[in-house]
Parts: sequence; C-alpha cells; structure tokens
Amino acid sequence: MRIRTNLFAALFTLLVMTVVPVMNAQTRLNDKDVQALLKNLSNDAKNFRSPFNAALHKSAIRGTGQEKDAKRMAADYARLTDNLYKQFKNKKRASDQIQAMLDATARLNRVVYSNNLSPAAVSAWDRVRADVHLIAQAWGIQEPYYQNGLLADPLNALVSS
Repeated sequence: MRIRTNLFAALFTLLVMTVVPVMNAQTRLNDKDVQALLKNLSNDAKNFRSPFNAALHKSAIRGTGQEKDAKRMAADYARLTDNLYKQFKNKKRASDQIQAMLDATARLNRVVYSNNLSPAAVSAWDRVRADVHLIAQAWGIQEPYYQNGLLADPLNALVSS
C-alpha cells in the first residue's frame, strides 16, 4: 500500500512537471501574433479619432484649449501606435516603445472617461484598450489604469495625477 502511494505521488509529480511548462508555452505569443495585435491597435487607434473628435466637439470642453490638446493627443497616439507596429514589423522588437504607448494610453484614458463622451467614442476607445491589454500581457506589463487586476476609477486617477 505504501509503495502504491509513493508511486502515485511520483507519477502525479511527473505529470504536473510536464504539463505546466506545456501550458505556459501555449500562452506565449509568437512574433506573428504580436505583429497582428500591434496592427489591430494601430488600426483601432486611427478609427478611434473620428468618433473621439466628434464627441469632443459636443462636450463641455469644446472650443477650448483642452479640446485642441485632446485632439492632438489622439493624433499623437495614432502615430505612436502606427510607429510601434512598423518598428515591430521591421525589427521584431519594440520593447523600448511599449512603456511610452502604455503611458500615452493612460493619459488618453483619463480624457475619455472624464469628459462624458458619446457611446460611439467610448466604444471605439474600449476596442483600443482591449488591444492594449493583450499587448501589455504579451510583454508582461500591467496597464497603468489597472490596479490589482481591477479597473481603476478613471476620475480618481485624474485627481491623483
């Protein structure tokens, strides 16, 4: 009976040791998958600009310097994500730009959620954030607007920064 217990424990340990690395290997993304994610982010960031600009024009900050700054921020973000995609496509690396993209995402996130924008603008932004979330996971980085895996309150993030 004791031999059976030890044999079972040894087989179970061997099984766990061989299955866990295989499971981890399946969750890693290859370069082709990362490139596709970056292309989706670039496209979604470009597509976000139109509903964002229209929503800003109807928001409380219309006609102010804040509106101009927000529109410029969205344009810069679209360029940043496009450059990130192109760099990865050509060099298969982009680690030096990932943190800048995450920081820009956090800044734009504050603008989106602090100005009561249209559902179309928020929906377009949610697509961008979904892409950013997957990219951050691929690099093993937590997005700045998440705390302990939960979405931080964007208005509190605005007050604290």
